[in-house]
Parts: sequence; structure tokens; C-alpha cells
Amino acid sequence: MGRGVAAAALVVGLALCPATAIAQENAVAFESALQSKSCVQQVTNTAPSQTNDAALANASESASSVDAVDETPSRTPTPGSTSNPTDSASPDSTSTVEPVESQGAGKKDTTNSQRDDNAAAKSSVISSRSVDSADESQAADESQAADASSKAKDSASQAAGEGASATKPEGATDDAQKAPDVSVQAHVQDAGWQDPVRGGQVAGTTGESKRLEAVRIQVVAPDGSQYSSDDVQARAHVENIGWMDWVSGGQAAGTTGRGLRLEALQLRLRTGSALSQKYELRYRAHIQNYGWLAWTDDGPVGSTGHGLRMEALEVMLVPVGTEMPVDDSGAAFLDGTLVQVQAHVQNAGWQGWTGEPGQTAGTTGSSLRLEAIRAKVGNAYVDGGVEYQAHVQNVGWQDWTSNGGTAGTTGQGLRIEAVRFRLTGQLASKYDVWYRSHVQQFGWMAWTKDGQESGTTGFAGRMEAVQVVLAAKGAAAPSSADQGTVISFVGPTDVEYAAHVANVGWQPEVSDGAVTGTTGRSLQMEALTIRLQGGQDALSGGVRYRAHVQNQGWQGWVSGGAVAGTTGQSLRIEAVQVELTGELSRYFDIYYQAHVGGYGWLGWASDGQVAGSTGLARAIEALRIQLVLKGNDAPGSTAHPRLYESDLMDDMTRRAQGYSSSTGWLVMVDCSRNQVGIFRGARGSWTRSSLWSASTGKPSTPTVKGVYTIGSRGYSFSGPDTFGAYTCYYWTQFYGDYLFHSVKYVRGTMQVLDGRIGQNISHGCVRLPIERAKWIYDNIPTGTTVVTYA
Repeated sequence: MGRGVAAAALVVGLALCPATAIAQENAVAFESALQSKSCVQQVTNTAPSQTNDAALANASESASSVDAVDETPSRTPTPGSTSNPTDSASPDSTSTVEPVESQGAGKKDTTNSQRDDNAAAKSSVISSRSVDSADESQAADESQAADASSKAKDSASQAAGEGASATKPEGATDDAQKAPDVSVQAHVQDAGWQDPVRGGQVAGTTGESKRLEAVRIQVVAPDGSQYSSDDVQARAHVENIGWMDWVSGGQAAGTTGRGLRLEALQLRLRTGSALSQKYELRYRAHIQNYGWLAWTDDGPVGSTGHGLRMEALEVMLVPVGTEMPVDDSGAAFLDGTLVQVQAHVQNAGWQGWTGEPGQTAGTTGSSLRLEAIRAKVGNAYVDGGVEYQAHVQNVGWQDWTSNGGTAGTTGQGLRIEAVRFRLTGQLASKYDVWYRSHVQQFGWMAWTKDGQESGTTGFAGRMEAVQVVLAAKGAAAPSSADQGTVISFVGPTDVEYAAHVANVGWQPEVSDGAVTGTTGRSLQMEALTIRLQGGQDALSGGVRYRAHVQNQGWQGWVSGGAVAGTTGQSLRIEAVQVELTGELSRYFDIYYQAHVGGYGWLGWASDGQVAGSTGLARAIEALRIQLVLKGNDAPGSTAHPRLYESDLMDDMTRRAQGYSSSTGWLVMVDCSRNQVGIFRGARGSWTRSSLWSASTGKPSTPTVKGVYTIGSRGYSFSGPDTFGAYTCYYWTQFYGDYLFHSVKYVRGTMQVLDGRIGQNISHGCVRLPIERAKWIYDNIPTGTTVVTYA
């Protein structure tokens, strides 16, 4: 079947189209009138003006004889047609449509409108008579004959004035003669402006890889109609420019002379116009790498954000209610509307703007904090923008900012911990804005959208990067590739706990490092509850714990706020263990610190370590607990979270436990405190029996430091002194000339010459009161270990 016959079939099939139905009815009536003539006149292929004149003469003389009428298939393309009339037209053919730029302002091309209506009507007749239109020569003759007959009929009607209606076929009206159309003229790479086309014909080129650079679109309205050339409006999305302003009345949408590709086009009928009450637009685009996209009656055609040239365009004006052409081209528009983000990164400053949907702003794998962000919408074809806010270290949630403003801080070394994004205006009705955060320890968190929190708060979590994607309203979340966790936000997730205290009972719950229990009142903790309190985005898992109870030892593990310990039995809790379960244990540490009676606060324990003591009959009096994101610092010192018996000793006693002696005796000398300790026992179980004040070496002649043994001993020795000659009694050697001995006496007497004790004043020996020196002389065996330290 030829193209013309296919178009005729389409016209017949659109029963819902009022203008088409009228045109068909007129054509049938006219064909009947021709067949009733007594004779048939042969109509030959002459120039259009000659054909029209002959037809007019025949009509004026009542046309007593008609030989034959050639039937030309309609050239109105079906939706989906890819042929270009400019390419297929004969070089010598005469165009019946003036180029847009040559038409006068406000001029109506009624000849073209009438010819199109008549051609459509004639096509209906041809279809109903099943004429074989494969003979292209005969089809051309028939088209000219139909044209001539139509013009002759119109001329005769006009000549008759008011009485002309009597010559029209019964039931015919003027509506078909007043149907508007849309004219499209394309500016093509290397070719310039093509001739205008209309009725859904191709404007531009296909198969030549040439960019469309601009188009002119206007209404072709019959004289006397209410339609205006400004009733159709257009705007273009152009390479390196984006969306340009709306134009109408045949003004160029796009650019010329700049070598810039037209990438997308948006059309609409002027709101409130007479045209928009009766007609709708149907249009589609042919683009690079894709070919023809689907037809649409709303929004843009072509693409944005893909760097693809638009190569051709088809536009039709159809009555309201006409069904959309059906094809398998998929989408009418490859939407490149996106949110672009710029990140300010620790040690790097501002990065460039992201250029693709979901592109990473910030860094991953470098442990660098995100300090500030900016965001803006690109390629949008509807009104609206993007708003966003940041949760900043030591600041909290800042106010919303928008369209390129800065959220966060620069130059202050403060991390962004969480973000929110949301859309405004028409953008918010067409799109959801999806985003996700890359956070220390978590990696990429799950996607969230439209103003919800992303990241963490309350845990000093360093946000390192962000990704943002626009998706059609209600569409699924973007891909979860590389996602580290199933949640998008953590915080606040509180650990809440309470203590049952002797003589007090249950205290109120506290959280996040606050103290439960008492200090300074010697009141034992007897029971404990712990639970996690989180929001809807809380990680899976929980907390479990157990207590070491007086006379019972370790109880079993409990969780979810159950009681650990006892009440009503006056039994002290002596130690506790606490740990996280599930996903929580992957990303967080739980720290806890015990205050032990008679000792005070121990160091922080974590993740199941023992806090408190066992076997020492000492009660926990207070406790504090805190969640910490893995990789962050503990709330305080983690030294000595558990109390041992050695911790109850002073520093000298603790030091002594690490030494051995062959005699069952041990002498410890603290040169900084000028103290001498005498111990009995063995390594790890030394008990101090005596602690004495002494005088050790002055800075210029310090006492040696190290581990030595008792050697020789003697009653006295004498020497010169600045105060005079002196004598020291009961000396005991521990290394070379370094001795334990008495203070200085006047030589040969028991009169004290220098009796100072507790000071660094000696020449290196350890001076003691004479009775202490004599005790060592009399009781400490040779070979006893002596430890000196500062």
C-alpha cells in the first residue's frame, strides 16, 4: 500500500475527529456530484494555475461533461512516519506553503489549509473505492484533478454570493475549510533553514548525523478564524546554554551561526487561547544514537544531560481527544534534570561540581571530613529548586539554604555529620530527590529522600562524601551498590540505664555517660537495668549485660532492660560486663566505667570487659555508660578498668610485686619521695613491714638506680665535711661505695652533726636515723635484693 493510501486509511479511521468527519462527508457528496454529470472530461497534468482555471471555467458553465478524475493519495503523514518531504520532493516541484520568514505579519495561509482539508477528504473517497494507488503517475494526476475540482467548486460558490450554498453538497459546512495547522521550519547543520513543513512531516534530517540547531514554529490559521500565530510556544535546550526562553509566532527557538546543537525542545499551546480549546499538539524528536523517540503531548522531547544532538522533529495539531499514536519507541524524552553538588573537603578545599546524577561529592577511603556542600539544579524544564542543610560538629542542624548557597563551614575544621535535601516548586511534584552519605566506619549508608536525615548525629561521626539523584515521583530508590548498611541514618540512639542503690532504691534512668548510683556516700549498688532507645532507623541488635554479686558470683546474661543483680537482699554488685549485639556491634563500641567503694573511679571498660572487682569484697557504688562510633576515642582513660588486690596497695607495694629476692626479704628505695620500704614474702606476694623516711643523693651526686643486693657491712666510717669531721654508724653496702648508714655525727662522738631526713642531700648513700640503720645492719641478710628508683 502506498504512503498516500495509508494516510487516507488513517483519516477514515479517526472517527472521533470532527474536522475529519466533515471533510469526508463533503468529499463523498462532491464525488457523487461528479458521477452524475452527463459527460466526463479528461483532466491532464498541467501546471497548477492552468488546472485551476480549467476547473473554474467548467464549474461556471455548469460543467456538462467530465471525462475522468485522477485520484491522488493524501500526503499527510501518519504519526511515526520518518520520511522527509524536503528530501523526497522533485527539484522542480512548486511548494504551496511559503517559508515562514517570507510571510507577512499576521498573514493566513488559507490556500494550504483548504488544500490539506480537500486532500484528506479526497483520500477518504479513494479509500472507500479501493483504488490501487501503486501507480504514482496516476496518483499525481488524481491529486491535481481533485485540487482543481475543489477550487472550481469554491470559486463557483463565491461567484454566486449568498446563493452559493445551494451548490454545496447536502450537509457540507465551512468547518473543514477553517482547520488550522502548525508550520515547522528547521535550521540544520551545514544547510541552514529548510523549507517549512506541516501536518506532521519531518523537519530536519535523519540518517545524515546532522544536528538540528534551531526551529521556527507557528500556527497557520485560516482567514477569519480566532487563531493566532502566537498560539503555539516553544523553547529549546541548547548545548552549553541549557533551557532558553519561550518564543512564539515563528521566532527561532535555538541558535544559528554558533555551531551549537539543539538537544531538546518543549512545545505548548498558549493557555486560554481559542486554539487550545479545540486542539492539542502531538510531537516527537529524532536524536543521535536513538532515532525516533515516542510521541508526546506534554513536556519536552529529545534529551538533556546526555550530550546528544536532536536531528529532526515532527509536529501535528489534532482535535482534542484524539488518541496518542502508538509506537514502541519508549520514552519521548531522555531527562537529564539533575542536582549538582560541590564539596569542601578537609585539606583539599572546594572540589568541582558533580556533572552526572549520583556522582560522588567528597572522598572515600581517605578518612577526610566533609566540611561544607553546595547544591543546584541543572537542566530543569520545570520551575523549582533544591534546598539542603547540614548537621555540623559542635553546631547541630544549620538553617536550610538553597541553589548554590553554602551548608556547613569552611576554615573552622568542623565536620559535617549529616545532611538533608528537598525540592521546591514544580520540581517537587515531578521528582523525588534521593541521597546517601558516606560515613566513617559505615561506608555508604542506605538511600533516603525528600528531607529525611542521612548520616549520623550524636556520635561524632565524620561524613566523608555524598551522592544525590533525581528520580521520577514515586520511583524506586537508586541502586544499593557498595552500600555498607541497610539504614540511612543513625541518631539519636541512646543507651539508657538505672541503678538500684542501698537505702535509696531505684534511681531515674540516665543516658550517654551520665552517672547512675552515688559517690561519696558509701552506698552500694545492688541492681542495674540497661536498654537501647533508638528511632525508626536504629541498627539491628541490642545490648546485653550481667553482674557479679556478693556471695553469688557471676549471674547469667540479660538484655532489654531486665534486672541484673538483686533487690531486697542487701547484696552488693561488685563487677559488671556489658556488650553490644547484632549490627550495632559492627559499628559501635559500648564503654562503661565503675566507681568502687574505698577506691574511686576506675578506667573505662568496653565491649564485655570486666568493670569493678571480684574477690575483694568491694561494691560498685556508681556507673556510667556511653556508645562510641568505632574508630573514635574512648570517653576517657581506659587504664585499670578492673580493680585487683595490687591496686589497693600504694605505688611502692605495687612495684615490689615484680621483683624476686633469695632471702625472703626485699628493700625498696624511692629516691624521689626519700622513702625506704622493708618487705617480707616472695615475688608477687610481698608485704611491706616497714616504711621509713630517708635522705638520698642530691642532684649533683645522685643515688644509683637499679636492682642490687646487700653486701658487706661495718660499724662506722669517718671523713671530712664542710661542717667538720664526721662519723656515720651501722653501714650496710648494696652497691660499691653506696651504703645504708646513719646520719652524720661529730667525729668519734654520738653528737649529731647533720641529722636532716627526707631530703636529697647525700653524696649518693641512703641516710637513715641511727636506729633504722642499725636495724638493717642487724636484720637484713647478705644477698637480699635492693631496688632503688625515682
